[in-house]
Amino acid sequence: MAGPHQHHVWQMLQRGFGQKHGKHHYVWVYEKSKEPAWTSTYDFGADKHFFSHEGDASADNTLTAFENRIQNKIRKWRAMEDKSEVPSCDVAPFLSHLEMRSLFLREEISNTAQRYIDELDAVFGNQRQYTEFLKRMFKSRPDVIEKELENRDFPAELREQAISYLQFLPQEIIDNQASDISRKAKIMLDGFKEKIVDAAKEGQLKAIVQGFDEIERTEKHKNLSFLVRRPEHPMILPDTCLAFFTKSGLTPFSQKGDVVDDVLIPLSENCYIHGYQKRPAEREHGVFLNVLASCSFKAFLAKADYDGFKKLAHRIGKNARLISDKEIREIASIDRIIANL
Repeated sequence: MAGPHQHHVWQMLQRGFGQKHGKHHYVWVYEKSKEPAWTSTYDFGADKHFFSHEGDASADNTLTAFENRIQNKIRKWRAMEDKSEVPSCDVAPFLSHLEMRSLFLREEISNTAQRYIDELDAVFGNQRQYTEFLKRMFKSRPDVIEKELENRDFPAELREQAISYLQFLPQEIIDNQASDISRKAKIMLDGFKEKIVDAAKEGQLKAIVQGFDEIERTEKHKNLSFLVRRPEHPMILPDTCLAFFTKSGLTPFSQKGDVVDDVLIPLSENCYIHGYQKRPAEREHGVFLNVLASCSFKAFLAKADYDGFKKLAHRIGKNARLISDKEIREIASIDRIIANL
């Protein structure tokens, strides 16, 4: 039986923050509201299901082939002097690879869809809210009602009168209609929830199969410049591996339309790659640590049990979101739903 699977680059990055004992390397794992734990890199972040789906190992093969090529470059970067330039044609595909292979991406897509459904559930699964939805739709979107009447072969000469009537339906009629429809909608949403995780994983794997060299994401990253930096103080490795500084905020995953100012890619405790758009930002080391911790999904790694790093743990997950709760609420609001009908 196959055991846990680790991709080579992920293990390699962990080892840059670990210490070897016996056959394995060990790292300190920092999680929110937990004491740091000393863990083997073999065990941390292992994917028991590989990057495969229903027997198709295409994505896993693509990852393995790319990682076999990139490992020597990572070793070379780690040995470079401070402020050495690194070709964007080498770093850009590596950057895309780190973004797309992450457990964060798959789980956060699932979580985002789940959060959206939860918001929809508050509208369609709640009779009072659904009643409000119906009343506002009747008043503000008569075109939707007319189309529905047309689809039901309702006589054209009676549609205008019917729409006027619907706008002034007695409350008890709306309540009765809402009760039945909200119940059916809730059943539909509950069924949809079960499909979210599989759909998110399948979408990620299809994207990975395309490779990392020529995709749109990589072409955009090639516009950045990259330097190797060797800080005087120890670095941390977020489980997402990345931290982007964009015009709209911090994130471990860049999205279409994001304007990236800087990106941090930790390679070892004393080495990271700094990508930048115009010029490398001069920030205190503590700022970078806070950013990396906040862009961690569930944990970050370090070589030692530093007291200062324990304080960083409360920032885990703060910026590891594809979309904020506020944005989810706005997208799932009654007004937005009615406007998009």
